[in-house]
Amino acid sequence: MSSLGAVLAALAFASMTTVAPIAARELAGFRVPESVKVEPEGATLTLIGAHVRTYLFRDVSLFALYAAERPASFDALIASSAPKRVAVTILRPTFTAERFRAGWREQFDAVLSEAERARFSKEIAEFIGTFETLNRGETITFDFTPGKGVRFSIRGEPKRVIDNDEFAAALLGVWMGPRSVDPELRRKLLGAETN
Repeated sequence: MSSLGAVLAALAFASMTTVAPIAARELAGFRVPESVKVEPEGATLTLIGAHVRTYLFRDVSLFALYAAERPASFDALIASSAPKRVAVTILRPTFTAERFRAGWREQFDAVLSEAERARFSKEIAEFIGTFETLNRGETITFDFTPGKGVRFSIRGEPKRVIDNDEFAAALLGVWMGPRSVDPELRRKLLGAETN
């Protein structure tokens, strides 16, 4: 092999052995993994989109959506038989349980019809009642599995399972549905762009 051929072969080998996919990205000073493994299903999900929500020019929370594949639309996300995850990292110094509960009541009122709120009244009460005070950097994960509803964990500790797929879809709709409380959040999570 010529010396030029040897150099090119060495460069090709080096590129194959040293170039690795990016394992995470950083937003608002926090690591956002490119993929997560959801237990007990054992499914590996890929980061679809992420977004930092702000209020009065201050960062409030970092959202990340994980799914088996990029959905073509919100309806496609809901229709998928694969698990999905939404991870929410707190960016405020403290987010009290009272603030969480009041905020969720407002969001459900804004997105769900009166009939839907009545139909999901038990699930909404269970959901809202589970929240507790969180500090900067602490995360809530919402795992959506068709046939099993939604389960969520706070600081990695399982807190509650709400075994109702219709409620799970309504919850995803708060963030990404046609009446999303934050159209920019909807756009970024569904993967149009990540900030």
